Amino acid sequence: QQIFIGYYQRPADPAGLLYWADQLYQTGGSLTAIIDAFANSDEAQALYGTINSSTIATVVNSIYRAFFNRDADTAGRDWYVAEFNKGTFTAGTIVLNVLYGAQNEDLQSINNKVTAAKMFTRTLDPELDGVDFQATYAGNADAIKGREFLTTVTDNASTIPTQSAVTAYIKTYIADTGDPIKSVTT
Repeated sequence: QQIFIGYYQRPADPAGLLYWADQLYQTGGSLTAIIDAFANSDEAQALYGTINSSTIATVVNSIYRAFFNRDADTAGRDWYVAEFNKGTFTAGTIVLNVLYGAQNEDLQSINNKVTAAKMFTRTLDPELDGVDFQATYAGNADAIKGREFLTTVTDNASTIPTQSAVTAYIKTYIADTGDPIKSVTT
């Protein structure tokens, strides 16, 4: 979920989560190939654009907004930019570098977003087995709504939605006519 939140700024779709979990298993837990695939995906490119020395400050701010609901503080942003320009961080790793550097309220924000994202994904596929999805979560419109869902989650635990709120959100903004979740009452 953290990788989906960082690179795509939304909860994972169940099929994608299962696929990438399998890829992680196949590589013996190595994130290297996985993060490069995420960073070079059409979705991440649409969100962040080309990541280079002239865009890295804007990218760091976008990552901070996705994880922490705020722009980077100047010192933090400048440090990530400098490390990127030195080659310590790459376009593929910058999301993970920010993720792994989170502390205090920022770390709590990530943890809360992961909790909400897990509920979101499990609502779509309660058994997380890749079959019998309760709602269709695909395409750009659904990705945008997934991003909007996470923007309300902050470091404050009270912003984590309840299961009934997640179900209602998915029924209202994600599900298509005929999806099983449309017949579920909250």
